[in-house]
Amino acid sequence: MRFVRLSIIFHLSILLFVLCNSGCAADDKIPPYGPGHDGVPDIIGDESIYDTYWFARIEVSELNRLSGQDAGHDSVVSAYFTDFTHYRVRLADVIPFSDACYVYTGMPSDVKFCRPNQSCSPDLACPETFECVDDNCVPKIYTCSEQQPCPGILACQDNLCRLPECLENTCAEPFECLAGPRLPLQVEKMIFSGLSGGGLELYPSSVGRFQDILPGRVFEQPRLTVQAVSPPYQDRSFPAFIEKIQAPDAPVVTRLNNVQDPNLAVSFSMGIGLERAESLIVEWKPGDADYMEIKIIPGAGSKTPFAKLRCITYDDGGLEIPVEAINYLALDEATNFRFKLERHYFVEHPIMENDTLKAMALLDAGSVLESTVLR
Repeated sequence: MRFVRLSIIFHLSILLFVLCNSGCAADDKIPPYGPGHDGVPDIIGDESIYDTYWFARIEVSELNRLSGQDAGHDSVVSAYFTDFTHYRVRLADVIPFSDACYVYTGMPSDVKFCRPNQSCSPDLACPETFECVDDNCVPKIYTCSEQQPCPGILACQDNLCRLPECLENTCAEPFECLAGPRLPLQVEKMIFSGLSGGGLELYPSSVGRFQDILPGRVFEQPRLTVQAVSPPYQDRSFPAFIEKIQAPDAPVVTRLNNVQDPNLAVSFSMGIGLERAESLIVEWKPGDADYMEIKIIPGAGSKTPFAKLRCITYDDGGLEIPVEAINYLALDEATNFRFKLERHYFVEHPIMENDTLKAMALLDAGSVLESTVLR
């Protein structure tokens, strides 16, 4: 089931690549970066606690865009409650350049299955061995073994009957090659405490989806309290829960490339080129966040906008991005790039039912500094 769990974690934007390698503890030497120092925090921990298909993703993210066409300062508060039982995703291909840094060379893609291409309702039944869930025809749950094969087109995987993956995008009639559905789960409202202006109550824009955009920085208290209020006695209600998460301080860049205390409100060259011979140093005022994230994303004129560079490391004040990663990024034809420095706190909240994991809520509070830089 490892592929299944990691696929779900990736789709929810849960930072698959922060799984820690052995020997990646922080180092007390100064400067706190470079080979042997740029470790990766182990924020996910034991994968077995993700042994469910019911996930909530709750984010409070401040974004301060200091330069560029979309310069401005606002914050997004969002929550999504999803059943991934019938959905899979293939991870994007990446090239690692250090323990902390890698570059995307492709994009994630949905795994497609042979399944009915029809909506359903109480008056419009699904084909045999399928049932109607949230207007989608999904396979009924059957156990299987060598002695007990699956009915119809279902195939036995891990002792459960599952839809077969498409081969060459073809399926026997009347089925079609389609991505599995992501099914929403019900929540009545979300309550956020500790934000500027007091408490915030959100109601769903659609089943299982909540979002609001607020001006400026929303983190007013040292910690946020997040509460999900669910309708009782509903088969597809995400369990109610309350959780706290620490509010992040806004990151402050103290060095970028060879520029000390850079003015990120003014676009300047960061030296992204094939001829570059030195690593790229990023320094910031250190803190105690669960992880820091640095992204360099191709902008205007890019032919491969997915080929961003991404680094995840400790909040220890510095990171060295290998020159090979910058050289690879320079292959893109973009005339400018978006530089992001992000500080994050991350909380896992498992929800048990009769000693079994029923659902997992994942909370992320982030503060993002963004600037548009030249090559």
